[in-house]
Amino acid sequence: HDLIAFFQPKLLAGQHVLVTAGPTYEAIDPVRGITNRSSGKMGFAVARAAQEAGAQVTLVAGPVALPTPRGVTRIDVRSARQMFDATLAQATQATIFIATAAVADWRPVAEAEHKIKKDGSGAAPQLAFTENPDILATVAQSPRARSGELLCVGFAAESQDLLAHA
Repeated sequence: HDLIAFFQPKLLAGQHVLVTAGPTYEAIDPVRGITNRSSGKMGFAVARAAQEAGAQVTLVAGPVALPTPRGVTRIDVRSARQMFDATLAQATQATIFIATAAVADWRPVAEAEHKIKKDGSGAAPQLAFTENPDILATVAQSPRARSGELLCVGFAAESQDLLAHA
């Protein structure tokens, strides 16, 4: 595979591609959290393809157990806020941003210090949520993206009304 990649045209030579991949994990307490089933495979494949096409590639990855593509710089994060911070820091050097990560839309307002235990009442614990920042929208509204210095591409998983939400 490496030999084939070596001989491929380097259409992205001189470009710095930033890719987000995988899920995010929003902690409820030290042992529980909210996440999704994103495998990260699409983002890792995009990162590998960009590297094989000659780009310098930075991959901001949520909690996944995938090997880093050869020649790709990987930054591991856990939560949506960590992914937001890492992505914004890296976007200052990128020329292409490809957002494939399945970022949590919401997070608990506060993480409990200790495991939330049953109290015997049968009542579920009350959790309050706050909205996470939209990584793609923030990067796409940046001065570099608005000027055309940074090309932004986004992916979104939808369960209904696919065209309306595209």
